[in-house]
Amino acid sequence: MLPSSGTAFAIERPMPQTTLTSRVDAIEEKVKKFDMFLENFDMTLEKRFRAQGEMLDERFAEVNQNVAVVRSDISALQRDMTIVREGIKIILGKLGYPRRIGRGCIIPATGDKLHLRTVRPAPTIKIHVFGQLREYCKGASELSVSASTVRAALEELERSQATLYRNICDETGKVRRHLNVFVNSDNVRDLDGIDTTLTPGDVVTFLPSVSGG
Repeated sequence: MLPSSGTAFAIERPMPQTTLTSRVDAIEEKVKKFDMFLENFDMTLEKRFRAQGEMLDERFAEVNQNVAVVRSDISALQRDMTIVREGIKIILGKLGYPRRIGRGCIIPATGDKLHLRTVRPAPTIKIHVFGQLREYCKGASELSVSASTVRAALEELERSQATLYRNICDETGKVRRHLNVFVNSDNVRDLDGIDTTLTPGDVVTFLPSVSGG
């Protein structure tokens, strides 16, 4: 059946060859520009990273140089301190100050006019532990300490036998009231108290008061 005379038909014509070619060329051109953009972008990033890397290398080199300078200064300072110490020793020797030899010994220099008291190491004394106090020092009946006074002996007990010390002295550091302190056979109350001087071989004893006083 033939269409009526009023019916319109849209006839699709093929695209001209020149138009198709120009579109392909345009696309290829855009692709080339995009490739160039990526290449330039990569080169820019590489340059930036390279520049930052070189900058970091320079910074590290400066830090290493500064560290070397500081080490050199420390070594020079140590040498200077050694020279100063030796110079002080020489000056003090010429002024007649004493020189120290060994532990606790002061030996006057030649021509020394100062009156010096020889400082000796603390004597070794014994502490007798009686009664219930032994359970605070693992059952020991005798302890050896180095102390020049009864006070120093108590301080040594505080360092080495803390539990025993807390049962001999109260929170204020005073000997508890129910205990008497003897040096050999003398009560420290009749001597110089806990500042009583000790000599090698002395025996310090802590005994409970019979009357509680």
